[in-house]
Amino acid sequence: MKHLTLIIISIFMLTSCAKDRLTANGDRIIETRTLSEFNSLRISGANKVTVSYGNEYKVVLKGSSNLLPHFETNLDGKSLNLGYKNANVNHDDIEIFVTMPIITGAAISGSGALDIADSFAPVNEFDLSISGSGDVSVNHELLINKLNVKISGSGKAFLQKVVAREADVNISGSGDAHFQVSDYLKARISGSGEVYYKGNPQLDSKISGSGKLVKF
Repeated sequence: MKHLTLIIISIFMLTSCAKDRLTANGDRIIETRTLSEFNSLRISGANKVTVSYGNEYKVVLKGSSNLLPHFETNLDGKSLNLGYKNANVNHDDIEIFVTMPIITGAAISGSGALDIADSFAPVNEFDLSISGSGDVSVNHELLINKLNVKISGSGKAFLQKVVAREADVNISGSGDAHFQVSDYLKARISGSGEVYYKGNPQLDSKISGSGKLVKF
C-alpha cells in the first residue's frame, strides 16, 4: 500500500510538472493591467522591463497569448511583483512596460533586464538588488539622497545618471555598478566585482579578492 501511494504521488507530480511547461505560441497580443499604488519592482525571470513616468499605475504586457495568463503582476505592499508562478517557459517572448509616478527601488532575480527610460522625481532612498545575471539601466538623471546597491552574481547596474549624496554598495561575485556620489561612499566587494563612481566622496571600502573600486 505504501509503494502504491508513492507511485500515485510520483505520477501526480510528473503530471503537474508537465502542465507547467509552456512554450510560446508566437501569437503575440497586448494586455493592459491597471493596478493600485506601488513604488518599487520585484522582477523574477529573464524578461525585459521598461519603466516610464506617468500619473497612473499600470502594466502593459506584449507576448504570446498562451503565456500572458500565467504571468503575474501582483502587489505586495508597495512592491509590484513581476514574473511567472509555477511555470517553466520555453522561448519566453513577453515584454513588460510599467508606468508609475515614482520609483524607490527594484529587485531582480534571474537574468532579467530593467530599463528606467524616463525622468523621475528625486527620492530620499533608492534600494537596488540584483541576484543572478540581470542588469539595470537608468537613462535620465535621478537624484537620490541615499543609494543602496546589492549585487550577488554577475549583475550589472548602469547608474551613471544617478546622482546620490550617499551610497552603500555591496558586491559579491563578478558584478559591477556605475554611479555618481557626492558625500560618502561605503563599498564592500567580495570576488572580482567592480565599483565605478564619479565624485569626491569620503570613502569607506573593503575589498576581498580581485575586485576594484575605480573613480571615473
